[in-house]
Amino acid sequence: MLGFLIFLYLLSTLTFGFYINRKSKNAEDYIFAGSRLPFWVSSFAFFATWFGSEMIIGSASEFLDRGFMALIKDPIGAALCVFLIGVVFAKHYYKMPYLSFADFFKEKFGTKVSIFASFSIILAYLAWLAAQYIAFAVVLKTVFALPMTWGIVIAAVIFLVYVWWGGLLAISLLDMTQTIVIISGLIAVAVPLISEAGGLPEIVLKTDPKFFTIIPEFDFMSLVTYISALITIGLGAIPQQDLYQRVKACKSANVAKYSAIFSSFLYIVICLIPLFIILAVKISNPEILSDLSDEQMALPKIVLEKSNLFVQFLFFGAILSAILSSASVCILAPATVFSENLLRPLFIYIGFKRKVKDLNHIVTIKIAAVIITLISVLMAFIKGNIYHLATEAATVTLVSLVSPFLFAMFAKYNSRAAAVFSMASGLLTWIAFSIFLWEFPAPLAGFLVSFSVYFLTNKLEENQLRAPIKLSSE
Repeated sequence: MLGFLIFLYLLSTLTFGFYINRKSKNAEDYIFAGSRLPFWVSSFAFFATWFGSEMIIGSASEFLDRGFMALIKDPIGAALCVFLIGVVFAKHYYKMPYLSFADFFKEKFGTKVSIFASFSIILAYLAWLAAQYIAFAVVLKTVFALPMTWGIVIAAVIFLVYVWWGGLLAISLLDMTQTIVIISGLIAVAVPLISEAGGLPEIVLKTDPKFFTIIPEFDFMSLVTYISALITIGLGAIPQQDLYQRVKACKSANVAKYSAIFSSFLYIVICLIPLFIILAVKISNPEILSDLSDEQMALPKIVLEKSNLFVQFLFFGAILSAILSSASVCILAPATVFSENLLRPLFIYIGFKRKVKDLNHIVTIKIAAVIITLISVLMAFIKGNIYHLATEAATVTLVSLVSPFLFAMFAKYNSRAAAVFSMASGLLTWIAFSIFLWEFPAPLAGFLVSFSVYFLTNKLEENQLRAPIKLSSE
């Protein structure tokens, strides 16, 4: 019965996407939902961007092992990112005339830099998308006893069809309904389980106080590790296509600003619910968690063993809603970048200029979506930890794009050479620290090197341009 209800839920979601697709008249409608979303719809859309599988399933295993310190990357870092988008960047994003965020780098630094930026943006989404496939497969394994391999393939097909038919308008309109399902499902599971454990005060009393610590120890390595975790998503996800699309989908810059700020606080509050569910069960029914071969199965197993059919449907509906919302944007965003900055220019380069002009932007985005889906499926098969895949996804843009982006946004002078050297040095530093396992956190090392190289190169070139020209005397 549970499986049948889930099947109906997915079918109704895909049907709605097909219906909304008929309202998309051009690429702006498909990518930016026609820039007409009001406050509440856009707020839930911002929330749904981040609230994916890693918070309902993936974070549970990390939370059990490390306590609240496991939350620094996500949700705290993710909430910081959305908050900064609202406070600082929304007004700038809303004025940008681009379909693809990589075009910002093209305008500031030229075509070659924008191509590099496009690859960095796309790579960041592949890991996050792979995490959503795995989470969806976990649900199918729990409910239908399907092998993980089949679950990943089915997830990829459903996500692709969802994006193919609906675009951002369908995604955003469903985000509001799905967020309500998410909150309802989590509360329906949390209330009886927390009550069984004696309530929140009792849970806190029975848990080691160190478990709730979110402040690092005051030694150098603890501090830099903490900062690295905080900025991986907190800064690394700022120059990304999905948040740019969410801003552009709002009906005004002010709506984008306040929607982002509101959703950042909503995100942290809702993310705490599945974590306290885990903590409650750890206290009241530790045997449920003790025999798990995969801790990512913790929450699904708890719900199946401790809840009735209605609550089970709400919970798994919440997971599916979160995954669909997050994954759909994770396909549409990189597909847009791939189409506008790589695929269409490639067609022009090999001699199809006239055909490309006649080819609808939506068509090339859908072609790119298929390519993105295939690559991310391969990544899901290679690496299977949801939380690590999701939280590491923004590292690529942190070490390569954040510094050029910040300087291009706010500095008076910007050098193309500075951008190239900054991107390359940050990426190479991160790779080197990761390969040789040096103690200093690799993401922070990459970001600091990228920022320093850009600043020094840019300053040097700016000083050379301002230096007076000495005329030789006869």
